[in-house]
Amino acid sequence: MNNSIVLPRHFGVTKSDDFIDDISFIFESSIKRKEFIIFINRIEKISILNQLLVYRFISFTAENHLFKNPKISWDEKSLRMFTIAGIFDLMKTYLNSSKQTKKIYESYKKLSIDKKDKLFIAPHRIIRNEEDQRTSLEHSYLESVRTYYSDKKVKRIISRILTETLSNFWAHAEQKSGTVMVSKGNNDYFEIALADNGIGIIKNLRDSYEKYSDLDDAQILLNAIKRGITSKPKTDHMGWGLWLIKKLVEMNRGELYIASGYGRLHFKKDNMKIYNRKFWKGTIIQLKILLTEPFSICDIPELQDDCGLSIRWE
Repeated sequence: MNNSIVLPRHFGVTKSDDFIDDISFIFESSIKRKEFIIFINRIEKISILNQLLVYRFISFTAENHLFKNPKISWDEKSLRMFTIAGIFDLMKTYLNSSKQTKKIYESYKKLSIDKKDKLFIAPHRIIRNEEDQRTSLEHSYLESVRTYYSDKKVKRIISRILTETLSNFWAHAEQKSGTVMVSKGNNDYFEIALADNGIGIIKNLRDSYEKYSDLDDAQILLNAIKRGITSKPKTDHMGWGLWLIKKLVEMNRGELYIASGYGRLHFKKDNMKIYNRKFWKGTIIQLKILLTEPFSICDIPELQDDCGLSIRWE
């Protein structure tokens, strides 16, 4: 186990697996507390997903007191990248103490939505047992998206993607720190990233279907994106969430990345890879779609009779 991690200069989505491999040891019950330093000062470019993962690493290790003397090494340029995305405002709450729960939660509430030349939704915390969560997510954030985009089809696509991804995490956001979401876009594209350290897609499905007990995590993830697969098989849930997300990404020439447990899925340009890497506790979803020639749910042949389906947050 190394005492440090050096983040790459160009820290895009293709490097996410390597970073997860490097930090997977934090989920081991036998981990020993010690000094640790993460170097972010070499970064020249970083995706919103990897900014989110760096934050999840810091928050998880701080909240679980995994290191005696953790440190972060940054320079002005790297600090500016994390500040623009709103991530550094959250990281700061952990730099001196991981016990400032009220301060951490207040930091989320101070972050806002920027709608100038680009749409940017700052990091947002999702905790299932907070009564105002559904109102905040459905009205404040989704309404901001609908206001920013003028094209009706684009509004429908992004609203559907946001509600499908959020409702998928909603079922798993039970731990104290909750899921964290961040997204950005303009008239040409829309991108969203979510990550948590909750139950996770893999464990949920393995516990729900006896037939999955002998499958590895990558095989379960492959089943998770099939139509009709739900973690609540004995209810009236249709199990269209991840299948629908993948369909919209595919039709809009986008990219989809999912990590849960040991399983990974990466889809881009009609090429899908399903594989296993090191363990991530919880779930990560990142997707990006192009909006220059938008295709909505009503353009999916299998759903032309059901394109007005509403989302159930349960």
